[in-house]
Amino acid sequence: MVPADELDDFHEHTKLRRLVWVIVGAVIAISIGIVVLRPAEGERGAAGVAPSMSLELLGGEGTLSDADLRGKPVVLNLWASWCVPCRREARVFEAAHQKYGDRVQFVGVNVRDDIDDARDFVEEFGVTYPNVFDEGHRFADALGNAGLPQTYFLDADWHFVEASDQTPGELDRAGLEAGIEALLGGD
Repeated sequence: MVPADELDDFHEHTKLRRLVWVIVGAVIAISIGIVVLRPAEGERGAAGVAPSMSLELLGGEGTLSDADLRGKPVVLNLWASWCVPCRREARVFEAAHQKYGDRVQFVGVNVRDDIDDARDFVEEFGVTYPNVFDEGHRFADALGNAGLPQTYFLDADWHFVEASDQTPGELDRAGLEAGIEALLGGD
């Protein structure tokens, strides 16, 4: 017969061991999930080529694809109507579109949003350049998007320009214009 105090110590030790194994298992599972779900570095395409795109225009008049955009440099801005920094930069992007729109194609990509809210956003901020709806955020995921807003600068051949895939977060007027000037090669 095992004395009661030894049984209590055994059960406490067993509970602690189980808890440690549960924690270790959870940490391993989370680590594997992060590695598996994170977009791979090369997922953006060979030689800095942006992934293909064919998305519904928010205006309801069809789709817009990367084939439609090739031939002119592109400023691609990922946004959502509920995103406060996206709301702050909306007028900045529209003003830049008015200034550079003859030399650069601006495209807004609505991500993780309701399509009606996205349309209301475009109307509220008077956005006149094309905006598309990325249902299921497949295009944003293919870009390796980690948050909103995020802006990508693409040359006329749909290649990323310099470290433009590293410009997450809100852009002010000066930051956006610096990216556009780099895109245009200082024109």
